[in-house]
Amino acid sequence: MIAAPRQDSGLAYREIRTICVTNSVRFSLMVAADEARFLRSLGSELEAQATRVRDLIGPIHWGTDGAHKETLLRELLIRHLPSGLRCVRGFITLGDGQASTEQDILVIDTHLSAPLFQTQDFAVCFPESVLAAISVKTALGRKEICDVVHGLASIHALCPDIWTGGFFFDDESSVPETATIYSAIKDALNEHQPDRRPLASAAGDIGPDVICTMRSLLFKVDYSRREIQGFSCDGLAPAVLLSKVLGHIDRKRRATNGGISRLLDRFRPDLLTPPSASF
Repeated sequence: MIAAPRQDSGLAYREIRTICVTNSVRFSLMVAADEARFLRSLGSELEAQATRVRDLIGPIHWGTDGAHKETLLRELLIRHLPSGLRCVRGFITLGDGQASTEQDILVIDTHLSAPLFQTQDFAVCFPESVLAAISVKTALGRKEICDVVHGLASIHALCPDIWTGGFFFDDESSVPETATIYSAIKDALNEHQPDRRPLASAAGDIGPDVICTMRSLLFKVDYSRREIQGFSCDGLAPAVLLSKVLGHIDRKRRATNGGISRLLDRFRPDLLTPPSASF
């Protein structure tokens, strides 16, 4: 015998559905958009993975540890670049024997000029296809800052209109004092431009436009004013670096500023003490 359905089953269903919908609305009201947390997660993502190779093999091979960090930053960039762009390590050449030093990260537009040689993550290309370059280091020390400036200077000799940056996988637990960082940047820049005359362009004629860590420290170089400005970005330094790269690419491609750059417009970093230094 089949039991007859209870008369109150429809009412019970409606009550359960009402409770579920009400709880869903309450949950939706509790979970709000948080752009700042999203932007900070870019650096947190890098930090969470940065030491994995070192944790497993120790100091056996620092080159592999460095290559791992370069890959992490390269993959982050790839996820945010406009379509049609590649992110590789490699060299820039004029095709007449003149070439840059090897660069950790090159952002290239193969629609502008095909690379002379390329593999999955490596390329040798002409200057006209290169939009940006980033040098990647672990510690934010004087020697590492000098290496970044010298390496990127070899690019600016071949590509006057290019954005460049230095990225340091430094957790800021043992970062030098602000004045020491300013001094290291100044000394490295002055080796390439010792006569203190104003430079023709603010695009970065001799070194990086931005130097930053994977947390909060960021230094912006103004070549027209010969000034270095220091900022504390409250965990947003990698997002700011990414927005600077994308902003330059948008200007080169005459595109509308969007993506990460648009989200960062509402955030203002704090100046360090001292806030700037001349070189």
